[in-house]
This record gives sequence, C-alpha cells and structure tokens, in this order.
Amino acid sequence: MKKYTCVITLMLWSLFPMAQNVGIGTNTPVAKLDVKDTIKAVLRIGSKNYLDTTQFFLSNRNALNQGTDMILSQNRENGLRITSSSDIVAYNHDSIMLLTPPGLVGINNSNPQERLDLRGNMNITGTIKTNGDAGSVNQVLMKNGSGSMVWGDISSFKNFESFYTSGSYNWLVPVGVTSILVELTGGGAGGIIHGGGGGGGYIGAQFIVTPGTTLNFTVGGGSLGSAGGNSVAAGSSIFTVGSVVLTAEGGLGTTFNNTSKLFSSAGGVFFISPSTFRNYVGIAGAAGEPNKITFEQKSATSFFEISSNGVGGGPGYCRECTGKGAYYSYDISAAATFRNTFSEFRIVPGGGGGGGYQLSSFGGFGSGGAGKDGVITIHY
Repeated sequence: MKKYTCVITLMLWSLFPMAQNVGIGTNTPVAKLDVKDTIKAVLRIGSKNYLDTTQFFLSNRNALNQGTDMILSQNRENGLRITSSSDIVAYNHDSIMLLTPPGLVGINNSNPQERLDLRGNMNITGTIKTNGDAGSVNQVLMKNGSGSMVWGDISSFKNFESFYTSGSYNWLVPVGVTSILVELTGGGAGGIIHGGGGGGGYIGAQFIVTPGTTLNFTVGGGSLGSAGGNSVAAGSSIFTVGSVVLTAEGGLGTTFNNTSKLFSSAGGVFFISPSTFRNYVGIAGAAGEPNKITFEQKSATSFFEISSNGVGGGPGYCRECTGKGAYYSYDISAAATFRNTFSEFRIVPGGGGGGGYQLSSFGGFGSGGAGKDGVITIHY
C-alpha cells in the first residue's frame, strides 16, 4: 500500500508546476495566487527587524527590463510609501504617496505635516465642501473669526438703494438684514457770475440694525445759481440710526465782496453725533473756482474779452468731478458776441454749480449754474 501511495504523491508533485492558479484555503483559485479564509483572509509580508524595509512589487518589466515597477514599501517607522521605478525617466518617482503611522497623508511629499499635505497642483472635477457645506452661488471659501474655513460672500452687502432727490424718507430694514452701510452726500451750492459753488460733504458709516426697524433720513437739496448776487448754502443730508446721527453738509453759499473784490466758495464738511461713534469715514467737498477773465488780440484792430472756467466744486466722494462754468467771448471791436456757452447742468450728485460770466466791455453777465441735489445710498 505504501508503494501505491508514494507513486500517487509523486504524480501529484509532477503535475504541480503545470498548475495555472494556486489556491490557499480554496479548491477553485481564480488567480495565480488566491487566498481565502472563512473569517478574515490575511497575507503577511514581514521583516525580522523594525529597521528593515519590506517591499511589494507590481511590475510589467520585460526581458529587456523595459517597463515600470510600482512599489509598495513599509519604510522602517516612516510609514507606507508608494513609489515607481521605470526605464522612462519621467516615470521614476520616490514619493507618489506616503501614509504615516500618525495618520498623515503626503502626495508628492515625503514629509507630510497635515492630514493631507500635497505638493503641486490640484484639479477637482466635483465640488469642495467644508464641514459638509458646498456653499452657495457666488460665495468664496474664507476663514472666519474662529479660524475655521467657511463659505462666505466677498462683500457683506448684496443689495443697495440710492435716493437722489431732495426730501425726507423712511426706509424699512428688510427681513434677515442685520448690518447696513450708508453713504451720505450733501447738496451742491449754486454758482454765481464770479465763480462756481462748493460741493457737498460726504460721510459713510456701518451700523448693526434690527430687521423691521424704520430708519429716517433726509437728502439735501442743491441751491440755485445767481445772476447778480450771492448763492445760498445747499441742504445737508442727514441719516439717523438709533442715537447716532450722520450729517453730510451741503456746499456753503458762494459769495463775492464788491469792496475787497474777494470771491469765496467752500465745500460742505461732515458731522457725527455722538462724537464717541467711530465707525465712519468722511471727506469734505471741494470749493468752486473763480472765473478767469482774459483779453486777447485777434488782429491789429480786433480784441476779445473772455470769461471762462468758473468750475463748481466736486462732492466729497469725487472732488475732481466738477461742474464746468459758462464760457463767453466778446469781440470788443465789433461790439458783438463771438462765442458763448451755458454752465454745465449735468453734474454729479452733490456737485457745485459752475460759474457764470461777467464782461465789463458791454456790461453783460450770465447766471451761475445750480448745484445738484445730494444723494444717500444704503447698502444691505
């Protein structure tokens, strides 16, 4: 009996090299090596010392050593590293990915310092979430006051309303609005025949508000220009939130002193009450400029008297946005008007009116331009 057993054993061993698949724990292996267990299949590759490196190669190298090895290594106590080795230079990489024992993951990084530490560019086909939140349309990822990443708006204010006509208004704080930014500009002063009027002052401030609260404010009106005397001061724009009152002063009246021949124009300033309120910024309006009168010779017998450029002052938010004054040229020899224009009336809110003209040669004059009403804008 032993004789037959030995023969059968030798026959089985002779067939073993011809087997296509090897099974451990299974009689029907479906791969070159198929390991199965009824509870948990474990395949262990170990070294004899914790200072050793254990590796597992996945290779497609041919007999000419062409191809690439993908190598899974347990690098001592450093962690599990995926590297590549190839005959193609660009395919050689020693830190495709590294997983450290403390749970840090490095991509293209052999020394990760965070849970995910990536060196290089990243392309995402899907979306980015922070704490399960993918954010809303037009939001950006930013850090909040606690140091956490959150989705938020670049601007705290998504809407605004502007009031350009002089008068008193009431505004109801919308549902969900708890913060507003208000900007006030006073009215512009009218110009006179000697020069332009001053621009309105500007003030802007941010407030914490309660939805459903009614806020009261006034838009200052611009003053009229004058054809012979002085212009009056423009109206101030005023906005009240609780106990805080903002005032953007209108441009001051434009005057001319016949005795001293002194032209005077001044832009409006700004006021805040109580003075302990500090969450604001203010800029005074610009003064208007006096007329410029010149004499020019056209020919041996022809002379011009020219009045021009009495520009109105710009408002505080745009001091260079001036209203152009009237232009008038008079041919003294011919006793006739040569060229003339009116003061500019399409000026920015809060701008001072341009100057008129006054010519001594024939006693003519033109009225200064009217100043523009102020404006109040509420951002929420």
